[in-house]
Amino acid sequence: MSKQPGVQAVKVSLKNEEAAVTYDPSLTDPGVLREAIDDMGFDTSLLSPSASPRPTNDVQLVMINVDGMTCNSCVQTIEKNISQRTGVQSISVSLAAKTAQVQYSPEKVTAEQLREAIEDMGFDAGLIRDDICNVNKDVRTAMISVEGMTCMSCVNTIEGTMSNKPGVHGIKVSLTDKQAAIEYDEAVTTPEDLRAGIEDMGFDALLTEDVKGSKTEEGAVAVEHNLAGDWQVTFSKNGNTSRSMEAIVEEDLEKIYLHITGMTCVSCVGSIEKGLMKKNGVKSVLVGLLAQKAEVKFDKKKITTDEIICHVKELGFDCDLLEQCGQGEGTVDLIITGMTCSSCVHLIESNLTKRTGILQASVALATSSGRFVFDTEVTGPGTSLRRLNHWVLGCPWTPMIRKKTG
Repeated sequence: MSKQPGVQAVKVSLKNEEAAVTYDPSLTDPGVLREAIDDMGFDTSLLSPSASPRPTNDVQLVMINVDGMTCNSCVQTIEKNISQRTGVQSISVSLAAKTAQVQYSPEKVTAEQLREAIEDMGFDAGLIRDDICNVNKDVRTAMISVEGMTCMSCVNTIEGTMSNKPGVHGIKVSLTDKQAAIEYDEAVTTPEDLRAGIEDMGFDALLTEDVKGSKTEEGAVAVEHNLAGDWQVTFSKNGNTSRSMEAIVEEDLEKIYLHITGMTCVSCVGSIEKGLMKKNGVKSVLVGLLAQKAEVKFDKKKITTDEIICHVKELGFDCDLLEQCGQGEGTVDLIITGMTCSSCVHLIESNLTKRTGILQASVALATSSGRFVFDTEVTGPGTSLRRLNHWVLGCPWTPMIRKKTG
C-alpha cells in the first residue's frame, strides 16, 4: 500500500483488524485504497469518518534516514517503539530505502526527538526532509584522525562510505597524514556521528579539529577534551598536552566486565555500544559478540555499575557483572595456510609481535596454526586478523579464524 499513488503512510493493526492510511486527497481517495486492499485477497470496508484518524493542519510528516537495519525484525522494533510515543500518528519504515516516515503532532513531540528515539534503539538516524530540518545549513569541517589505514583501498573505502552519509558534503582522506577532512551540515549530522561512522568500518578514529585548540600566546595552549562537557585547561611549551591530559582522566575511570546474553548479530552489538555511550559518565564500551562479553569504562562519580547493567537490560538483553580477570588479555587461534618452512614461522611471529596490542605470537608449522595473545584495551581479534591480512597481502599465507577464547 505504501507504493500506491498518493499514499503517505500506512499503519496496520492485527489486533484491531484495522488499517490507518494517510493519503493525499488530490491523488487518491478512500474507495481506491479499499479496492487496493481487496485486490490483495482481504475483505475490507471503510470505517465511518468519525472513527477513522484524519490528518489535520497540526500534523506534520518527517522523513528520517535509518542506517543499521538488517532484517524485518529491526523494522518491527522501530515501528513498535515509535508508534507508542506521545504525539505519533503513524509510522512506516522501509528496510530497502533505509527510511522511516513518521506522521506526528508538533505540539506533543518534535522531529529531533523522534530521531533521537530511533538512535536510542541502536540505529544511526538523520533527518532528511528539508522542510523539517533547519534550512540555515552552515557547512563546517571536521578533522578526524584515522588509525589502521594501510593502503589506498582503505582510503577509497572510507571516502566512498562516508560520502553517502546524510549531511556530508565532501570528504578528503590522507593516507600519509592519517587524517580525514569532512565537510558536513551541522543541522543534519555531528562530528561524533562522523567519527563513529569511520569506527564502524573497523578503523580507530579520533576527533582532532573538534577537540578545539587555540594558541592565545606563545607557549600557551588551551585544550578542550571531548569528555561530555568536562573541560581541562593546561599550559605547555609544546603541543604534547593532549596525551598527558588523557592519562590524568584515565586514572579516574572505573572498568567493569559484563556478561551479556541475547545478542544474535552485529546490530545487537551496535545497539548496546551506542546505547551505553549515550549515558552520562560512560567513556568507552567494547562488546564481543562471540564472547558475549562487554568491557565498559566509566566515571563512577556520574554513573554506577547497577545503572549500566539496568540500561543494558532495558535494551532487551540479559546482563550480569563478571569478575575482572585476565588483566585485559585475550587469545585468538588462527589457521594459517601456505607456510612451507621455519622461515615462514619466524617471519609471521617476528612481524606480528611488533604490532601495537599484540603481546605474544606463537605459530606452529606442523598444524598450520597460530595462537596470538592481545591487549583487549588496544586491539581485538577482528583488528588483529585485519592487520595480519594486510601484512601478508601479496604473500602465500592465508589467515582464517578458527576459534576465539578469552
